[in-house]
Amino acid sequence: MKKPMKYFMLCLIALFFHNTAIILFPIYFINSIKLTKKIVVYLNLIFIPTIIISLLNIPIMKLFDFIINIFSNPVSINKSEQLFLGNPSAPLGLFHTLEYLLLMFFVLFYFDKIINTSKDSELILKLFVILLPVFTLLRGYGILTRIKDYFIFTYGIILGYLCLMDNKKYEFIVQIFTIIICAYGYFRFIFLFDGGDMIPYDTYILKNISIFSY
Repeated sequence: MKKPMKYFMLCLIALFFHNTAIILFPIYFINSIKLTKKIVVYLNLIFIPTIIISLLNIPIMKLFDFIINIFSNPVSINKSEQLFLGNPSAPLGLFHTLEYLLLMFFVLFYFDKIINTSKDSELILKLFVILLPVFTLLRGYGILTRIKDYFIFTYGIILGYLCLMDNKKYEFIVQIFTIIICAYGYFRFIFLFDGGDMIPYDTYILKNISIFSY
C-alpha cells in the first residue's frame, strides 16, 4: 500500500461495481498507524460491551445519516436510507460474533509471533481488527454484511499464521483446530447460504468440464 495513486484508482473502479467499496478509501491510511497488542486489547474492551446496543436495537447508525448526501443514484440513496435512517434489522448472527471473538482470542494469545511472521502480517491484523465494531456495535445491521466481506478474508490468512507457529507443543493442536474450523465454515456456508439453496451441492470437478464453459 505504498502507491496511493494506484490504490485509489483501483478503489474508484471497485466503486463502479458496488457502492460499499467506498469503505476502501479510508482504509489506505491505516498503514500509518502502529498496531500493538495493547491497542487491540483496548479496542476489545471498548467494543465488546457495545454488543448490548445491538441487542437493544438502538439505531446507532442514525448519527451518520449525513453520508446519504454523497450518493446520487436512487438505488444507493434507498439503501443508504435503510441503513442510516431505518431501524436495525436482520442482524448478523450471534454465532458470527462468537466466531470472530474466538479467532481474536488466538490473535491476542499469539500476537507477538503473528506480527513477526511476515512483512504483511501487521496489515492483515489491522484489517482483521476493522471487523471488531462490525461484529459488536454494528452487528444489528445485516446490510453491513457486504462491508464485512471486504475484510473477512483475513480469517484464512490468520489461521495460516497460526499454523506456522514454531511452538511444537501446540503445533499439531492448532493445525487440527484450523482444519476443523475451516471444514465447519465451508459446510455451514453450503447448508445456510440463501436458505440452503446450494443443496444438493454439485461441483464442476466431478463433471470433467472447465469452469469457463458455458
